[in-house]
Amino acid sequence: MKIKSNYTKLFGAFSLTFLGDGLTLAAVPWLISTLTSDTLYASVTMTALRLPWLLFSLPVGVLIDRYSRKHMLIGAGFTRMILLLALTLCIWGGWVSIPILALFMFGIGMSRVVFDSTVQTVIPHL
Repeated sequence: MKIKSNYTKLFGAFSLTFLGDGLTLAAVPWLISTLTSDTLYASVTMTALRLPWLLFSLPVGVLIDRYSRKHMLIGAGFTRMILLLALTLCIWGGWVSIPILALFMFGIGMSRVVFDSTVQTVIPHL
């Protein structure tokens, strides 16, 4: 029973995370289009979302082997939640700009690297 319960929790967390990722990937280009019509800025912002995969996937793999996978999953999820809440406040307050949005996308991309890589190592243990 414990294995089924753990898998259900992991599946629920992973499903909600992917739903949030999909909404983010739909909302960010829309937000960029309200800020600028320059395609260079749009590409820089979306590149900032993917750049952590190139830069940090190997070091994150080392961290996954050294630290608690459960804590890494929880930390990555909460980090993404905090970043998205802060981005929402920046949008609501009118403080968002392309550089700020690119920084937020880089942080969200970093949390995605940690979460997605850790989930791949957790599934075989279930």
